[in-house]
Amino acid sequence: MAAGSPVGHIALWDLEEKKLKSQMRNAHSTAVAGMSFVPGEPLLITNGADNAIRVWIFDGPGGTGRVLRSRMGHSAPPTKIRYHGQNGEQILSAGMNSNSSYSV
Repeated sequence: MAAGSPVGHIALWDLEEKKLKSQMRNAHSTAVAGMSFVPGEPLLITNGADNAIRVWIFDGPGGTGRVLRSRMGHSAPPTKIRYHGQNGEQILSAGMNSNSSYSV
């Protein structure tokens, strides 16, 4: 079982042994808003109030996960948005919290 915290940590529990198996600190920079295991796969998908979605894979020793895929946007409104690239097929955005670019 996985439980998310308001500060972005994820706790993984072993329900058969009734104990905490591992913790993933700072999995998100803000509260963990939701999470779901993929049935039959060693994957956990999480999303946070930081406007990020992450796919975690549990394929190593120790029971902790590592980020397999991650997508993030601005967690606050962007301050500039411009078309970018040779054909103008990309959008470049900037904000007070981070910079991101996306393909159209």
